Amino acid sequence: MVIGKRVVCIGSWAFARCVELSKIIVPDSVTDIGERAFLGSGLTSVSLGNGVENIGAYAFANLKLTSVILPNSLRIIGSYAFSGTDLTN
Repeated sequence: MVIGKRVVCIGSWAFARCVELSKIIVPDSVTDIGERAFLGSGLTSVSLGNGVENIGAYAFANLKLTSVILPNSLRIIGSYAFSGTDLTN
């Protein structure tokens, strides 16, 4: 799934528990990803745009993520943002 280029914020719980969602591309226009935005969804692959500054608490928790590249623009990673994932580094 590709988020539209006009979107600046992905709200809290926006895609939580969307088990059919496996991949997402977040464009550079998005600056904030809300708390629990993708909690428990089916995501295995995430591509974060260079505009992301804030990742809320539990935003990507309980996923089968194996890798994610964090952008240089990132300033805040909320508590447990990637807990319960398969990330190794």
